[in-house]
Amino acid sequence: CSSGLDSLVPGDEDKPYKCQLCRSSFRYKGNLASHRTVHTGEKPYHCSICGARFNRPANLKTHSRIHSGEKPYKCETCGSRFVQVAHLRAHVLIHTGEKPYPCPTCGTRFRHLQTLKSHVRIHTGEKPYHEPVTS
Repeated sequence: CSSGLDSLVPGDEDKPYKCQLCRSSFRYKGNLASHRTVHTGEKPYHCSICGARFNRPANLKTHSRIHSGEKPYKCETCGSRFVQVAHLRAHVLIHTGEKPYPCPTCGTRFRHLQTLKSHVRIHTGEKPYHEPVTS
């Protein structure tokens, strides 16, 4: 029987539960168990309305707001409402003018991480979208 102490790492007592497949660590054993579904592909939580499946109950809860129309996160500046707190955080940057994502190559700053990722391709030459071959 394991005491659970084998998962402790000195200096990392706040997140003692380590995933053996990646570098993720967790404060609670249950969170590690939930995380494992990322690696197994298991999606035990399903939407009773549309059948969509999720690996975490929180993802199902967020998804269910699509059907209910619930938007619990409100912008205090303009009143816009959002399904996810992450969407509210991204929206607030419009009002603050903050651009927290700098390009490591040229220093241009971006409001959204995805915009930065697209911009970086200018420097790398990466073309993720394949053009159709014409004959």
